[in-house]
Amino acid sequence: MRKSNCSLAIILFMLSGISWAQPIPSYPSGVKARAAQINAKLSVSERAWLKQEAAREAKANIVSEAIATQAVRSAGSALDLSKLPIEDAVMMIFMLISEDARKDMREALTEMDQARAKKKDQRNSAKKQAGSNVAIKNIPPPILEKSAPHSSGLDDVSEQQQLKMQMIMDRMAKADSAASNALKKFSATSSGVIENMK
Repeated sequence: MRKSNCSLAIILFMLSGISWAQPIPSYPSGVKARAAQINAKLSVSERAWLKQEAAREAKANIVSEAIATQAVRSAGSALDLSKLPIEDAVMMIFMLISEDARKDMREALTEMDQARAKKKDQRNSAKKQAGSNVAIKNIPPPILEKSAPHSSGLDDVSEQQQLKMQMIMDRMAKADSAASNALKKFSATSSGVIENMK
């Protein structure tokens, strides 16, 4: 459902003809706050390892809890798992992938805005030039209107840009979902430990 909502949002942006400078979807509830808590406890080398692992998984287009968990378990001395639960490390990897996707989305939206503005300028120039040709050649307005460039949001966004945006949205949605699932697992584990202590 989340993937289709993201795809629908992109299509609506394209059809609306409005600026791409729209708000980017927010992080799942609780994930950002938990990530800040975890990040405060990490050493510089642990942060670097998590960033490197997140970049590796994002580059390979892998957003898999099993793969991230295996990477964390095999991190060796790069992560102190006595102080950092595996679920937290996995959630941090997905949070970093999601942050990277959001950065990529901002850049892609800026590129789309620039492309749209450039095409709008080209259309305006073509209209001005066509208007001066009308005066010279006495072409009736209905013929001119038929030959004028047509504009819609989809015309302004190339298929390549649309595909890039869809891939970014998919990566972000998968990472958000995985981070949320890792947070839920951590919460369930914490609740279980508290119940056992009673």
